[in-house]
Amino acid sequence: MDKICWIRAFRLRHRVTIAELAFCAGISSQLLSLIELDSGRQSPQHEAMLRRACAALMSARHAELAQMEAELSACPNIFAMEQGDQDGV
Repeated sequence: MDKICWIRAFRLRHRVTIAELAFCAGISSQLLSLIELDSGRQSPQHEAMLRRACAALMSARHAELAQMEAELSACPNIFAMEQGDQDGV
């Protein structure tokens, strides 16, 4: 079995795309991939950057989940019909 670095496994376990984490880190997906795959690029600075990016991503996801929770709690009838947009949403 191939070994992968912890941050890549963490990202995959929690369904975080490489693009999402790279965006939060302010780097390209290609650079993030290189950091994950090349131990020579895994510096303390990159670790700190990725920890900050994970914190930012978790904060954003928490806010999205809180909004979902509030919307569901405020809905008296989840089967009520409403006008959708062009995508049916």
